[in-house]
Amino acid sequence: LTGNIATGKSTVARRLAMIETRTTYNNNDDDSNEKGEKKQDNDTTTISTNPYAAYIVDADKIGHDIYLRTTPGNVYNSIVNVFGTDILTTDKKEIDRTKL
Repeated sequence: LTGNIATGKSTVARRLAMIETRTTYNNNDDDSNEKGEKKQDNDTTTISTNPYAAYIVDADKIGHDIYLRTTPGNVYNSIVNVFGTDILTTDKKEIDRTKL
């Protein structure tokens, strides 16, 4: 979803994420499986059945999380090396997005 500020992108994303994406079917219609063995009571199959289901990838959250000090990949160190320690929070633990 793309759009200007306050156009409802977050609301639509939350609604899409609420759509049921999987349905579980009980496979116990027949008491035996293909080998003739009695099926377990918990023999079920879960499949995706809703073509409108959506998985949400929040690029803003990924973008903010990628430069946390604890995120693997040294992005934090690379940013601090380029911009210096002036962009860090007062406790010097994280990058201050406003300063960056």
